[in-house]
Amino acid sequence: MFKQLEKYSDHDNFILTPNDSMIDACNAPDKKSGVYTVSAKRGNDEEIVYIGSSGKMQQSGVLKTRKGGLRDRLINGKDSTGLQRKKSWILRMGNESIDHLVVQWWITFDDLNTHIPIYVEGLLIQEFYDTYGKLPHWNNEF
Repeated sequence: MFKQLEKYSDHDNFILTPNDSMIDACNAPDKKSGVYTVSAKRGNDEEIVYIGSSGKMQQSGVLKTRKGGLRDRLINGKDSTGLQRKKSWILRMGNESIDHLVVQWWITFDDLNTHIPIYVEGLLIQEFYDTYGKLPHWNNEF
């Protein structure tokens, strides 16, 4: 899934368990923008539970990177519960019997690519919807 992400050379992932600190586990850059997926691992089963992005295009054509970049969006961004992800994701893992999360991220706007993060997020959400007929479990709307 998500073959369009193969074009982005600046990417990585990290694993978050219920006993981890998101601050320590997160390896996303703090000065760049892009997209990310979150997959929940339960035993041998793995499912994408969230798709998100960080960075907004301004009218002037300049990408506005969040203070703290993609890293800050992952750690301190708030989810539908109103809690920062560094707290809510740990709670959700316990409540939903998730062994660990696999967070993958891609930088979509840099010297090599100029793809607006929310546009790429929309493509990913659309592909997920086309495949499953719904949004990922933790995405309430798009």
